[in-house]
Amino acid sequence: MMRKSITILIFSLSFVFVYGQSAYNLPPENFYEEATLGFRNFQRLPVQNLRITDDSIQYYSRGKIHNLHLDEISFIRVKEGTKAGQGALIGAGSAAAISLMAVMDVQTDPDYELKDNAGGTILLFVLGGAAVGGIIGSTVQVEKSYYIHASAEIENNSY
Repeated sequence: MMRKSITILIFSLSFVFVYGQSAYNLPPENFYEEATLGFRNFQRLPVQNLRITDDSIQYYSRGKIHNLHLDEISFIRVKEGTKAGQGALIGAGSAAAISLMAVMDVQTDPDYELKDNAGGTILLFVLGGAAVGGIIGSTVQVEKSYYIHASAEIENNSY
């Protein structure tokens, strides 16, 4: 009985030590050109050239290179792409809805009729809406906050 209890205790402790070493919630990349660090005293610091190692970070701020242990940081906020795809979908959907309403208006009014090349014009209008939406969406950055001592990431969309 004692041997079984000791075996369970050793297994449990080894699991805790192994899990405890990798318990930081870190961004997927090891280098970011720009990021924001959040400290435990609720201060935020925009930094450049952020390098992440296993248990510390190195960054450039105010003309100096700094090193910090991850225990001193509350969160790291990094930019991870844009909303270009979502903007393109919204632009194409909006253009398609407007085109559909215009076609329905033309078909219900006996004084108007659709031309033979209306499909091509509508397609160009929808593609133009997708292009404009994609361009607008590419200006919107997606940021993610990684809370270092938590086990999940929180998405933060900044507009």
